Amino acid sequence: MTEVRNLEISWVQGFTRENVEFVDNKTVCYTCGNHICFLNLETKTRSVFQSPGRGVGALTANGRSGAFAFSERKLSPFIFVYSFPGLELKNELKGDAYLDYTSLTLSDGGPYLGCCSSFPEYSITVWNWENAEVICTKSQAGQDVIFLEFNPMNWLQLCALGTTTLTVWNIEKCGSFHLMKPRVIQLPAINGAFAEELPHTPNKNSFIPEMSLSPISELSKMKPIGYESSLPTGATITPSALCWTAASQLYVGCAEGYLLLVDPENLSVSVLFNPAAADAIPELQNFHFQALTLSSNGLIAVGKETVLHCLHIRGTQPSITQTWQLERPVSAAILSPDNDTLLLSSNTGQIYLLNPAESDQITKVLDVLSGNFLTAALLRTDKNVCVSLRERGVLQLWASDGTCLSSLPLQTEVTRLACCPIAHYAAVGTASGKILFVDLNNEKQLRLVHEVYLYHTAVDHLVFDQEGCYLLCSGSDLHLYVLHARPSMRFSVIGYVDVPGCILSLSTQCLGSSEEVKILALCAAQEDKNNDASLLIVFSLPVRSIAGSDCVDRQGCLYNLKVLRYKVPLPLTSCALGVGEVFAYCHSNKSLQRFQLPEDTDGLSSQQMVQLQPKEEVKGHQLGPVSLLLSPDCMWLASVGRDGLLRIRPTASMEKYCELWCHSCRLGGARSVSFSADGHTVVTTGFKDGSLQCTNLRPSCRIKDAYNEKDNYFTQYHQAMSLSLQIAFNSENPVLVTLPVWGQEAPVSCKKTEENEVGCATTIDVMEQDKSYLPTPLNSTWLESRQDAIVKEDIKQHSETKKALRESVRELRET
Repeated sequence: MTEVRNLEISWVQGFTRENVEFVDNKTVCYTCGNHICFLNLETKTRSVFQSPGRGVGALTANGRSGAFAFSERKLSPFIFVYSFPGLELKNELKGDAYLDYTSLTLSDGGPYLGCCSSFPEYSITVWNWENAEVICTKSQAGQDVIFLEFNPMNWLQLCALGTTTLTVWNIEKCGSFHLMKPRVIQLPAINGAFAEELPHTPNKNSFIPEMSLSPISELSKMKPIGYESSLPTGATITPSALCWTAASQLYVGCAEGYLLLVDPENLSVSVLFNPAAADAIPELQNFHFQALTLSSNGLIAVGKETVLHCLHIRGTQPSITQTWQLERPVSAAILSPDNDTLLLSSNTGQIYLLNPAESDQITKVLDVLSGNFLTAALLRTDKNVCVSLRERGVLQLWASDGTCLSSLPLQTEVTRLACCPIAHYAAVGTASGKILFVDLNNEKQLRLVHEVYLYHTAVDHLVFDQEGCYLLCSGSDLHLYVLHARPSMRFSVIGYVDVPGCILSLSTQCLGSSEEVKILALCAAQEDKNNDASLLIVFSLPVRSIAGSDCVDRQGCLYNLKVLRYKVPLPLTSCALGVGEVFAYCHSNKSLQRFQLPEDTDGLSSQQMVQLQPKEEVKGHQLGPVSLLLSPDCMWLASVGRDGLLRIRPTASMEKYCELWCHSCRLGGARSVSFSADGHTVVTTGFKDGSLQCTNLRPSCRIKDAYNEKDNYFTQYHQAMSLSLQIAFNSENPVLVTLPVWGQEAPVSCKKTEENEVGCATTIDVMEQDKSYLPTPLNSTWLESRQDAIVKEDIKQHSETKKALRESVRELRET
């Protein structure tokens, strides 16, 4: 690899519903894709730490010692232990885990780390992380373990919370030898009774003689010392939250609403609260414990409801001393190391703070939502505002420092996003075949101002040309639609172009002195498989607006277009159109290819197929498919793949590139990539890691001199393009601001635009309609509505002739 630019992480956003941990009294950390984010609770500033390995798996931190540890996401993963705030690597721990770690915990009593591995080892291991030594380990001990926690008063006790079990591991030592012994806590049944209290029900299908429950209980006590197991007495309550007490006991909250007090020494379990009891506290009868933490004021209990309780427990009798109302349910409650601040986090991407001793006010310090990002793009502004789209249909704006400016739930399943270069709006494709137009001018109040219904299937691609003349849209019905991108044209549909196969990739180019916008569509041929294609279709549209019967027929099909067809030797999965060349990714041999397009195309017909051969071919990503994107000045080619890598390379020499590990390979890698208008910033989204990353490109002086001549040419053109776009912006964006919210506009008179001709066709008298004519359904697409308008027009045009014929027939019948 030859470095051509330095890639520097600007900011990362996302929330993965994993644990949030204190690393000191005022700072918390949480996982965000391939990174760990640190949030200062006082200043609300964020910093990003990139994992030195393959992503971030399990995460834990200890605010008292200023240490945090995390595992990586790969086969045979390491555990990394760092100090905070110096971010100094203390050690790398290589255990026996083959796939992953499910839980990590750090001890308050020394440099000890507990971890639990997943299938197939299911090992619970205790490390001395200072010297990277395993103190003790037990295999096949953590089949269902989801949470580990050391006893803060005694590091020789480790509690393992499973999906249905609760086990306390005692670490016994003799000199330098350590041994882990389990103490399995017998949990009550769902009705609150323990095994000794349950009625005996004989099994009719068993040949074992009936025995009373007492002898069975006595036999269970004869098992080897150090191993206790609950009897199969039916379903037990589900432990869901725990915390240690100063007396080395455990408070255990259950999903069914029970609150228990466990003494690991004698294995006694006391039911502090039974929601089914006659004297149960009314406020806790429908309470489902999610988290517990012990503060100086009492036991803080978090449930699935939007309330937070502080419980005072006297003996075995709990009482509620204080209750807080929350705006939404939270899933975790953590007390700061100095015991002053209570942090609450939700699964939906919010973090709240509460200081119970000083105030009842709950403060929100983070609100970024959760879930996976579908795609993202950068607005053409000096502020480098980022627009993102989540799988759940939420559109969000992000400032240049990664701060979330606003969110707009679109209340529909979405598929694609594109930002207009001449006005501050985003076009959003939906799974139902619509394009939604969202005004982004008011960062605090995003508005849906228009929508167009084009397909009965999902919108697969949305692309603006570089000058903001057209918006191109494709689906699965072999129609490529062309829309006016200018708000002054009300985003009307110009027409469509028929393509020979399903479109896998769509890109445009209008760089240069040409007055045409060139469109490249990668289409699947009949012999191609589902995820690749070998046909390149290039057609041109004039920069000036096209309309009228000389360009569009009555059906809405564009004609008189120059169409060129090319065939490549190996199927491709993604393409990007440059100036007289095509950059492509071939998944079959995992290579990036450059194709030179013929300069003289005057003699080529639209039906003639031209064979292309790669002019240059270099090694690509290890895992595909791969998405390609050219920078607006065509100087840089970006590629992202399922390996999670972002690669940037100069188009003048593709063998040179720089790369950055942006997203987790184990979680699907990178999904999308987008350049800023100046080509100096890139945003990427991950498939399943829930992260959005903004990366700055820093040019290397060593390489920059090699492209001075080409760079100067594109710089001059870029300046001219910026001026042209600014002029268009000054005229179009004010029109966008005046558009009403969609669905709230006042009735308007029919206007002679392509779209309004469809929606405002002349009403035909019922008596004059052809009997074979059926009215258009309300959920008709643009093409169906246009065809219906043609039928109505034909009926009106020939209505007099039909009327005369009917009169003649009537006269003949009367004679």
